[in-house]
Amino acid sequence: SGFGDTLLTLEVDNIHTRNFDNTQFGDRDQLSAGARMYWTGLNERVQVLAVWNELANSNGRVRRMSFDYDLSDEFQLGLLYVNYDTPANSLFAPYGNNDILQFQLQYNFQY
Repeated sequence: SGFGDTLLTLEVDNIHTRNFDNTQFGDRDQLSAGARMYWTGLNERVQVLAVWNELANSNGRVRRMSFDYDLSDEFQLGLLYVNYDTPANSLFAPYGNNDILQFQLQYNFQY
């Protein structure tokens, strides 16, 4: 378990609106970015996923972290955390208070 079990991804997006007018939300050019890290360890019994997205035009960011552990072939434990961070004047402000903290226990009936 180490760096060889890690996948890093970076993404930058630009949206350019060709027939832009001032009645539209946002700017003619909108830039956003994201990063993702996925790690598996202990013979892929542990999986950690972290995602960060910067929304276009500084409208906020979304952060997500999940941790899954395979106890056996039948049982899996999981933890998920999602954080929404938006300024008050953002189009996404209504979602700013929808943070998530979730614990899960999964049982698989199949063999």
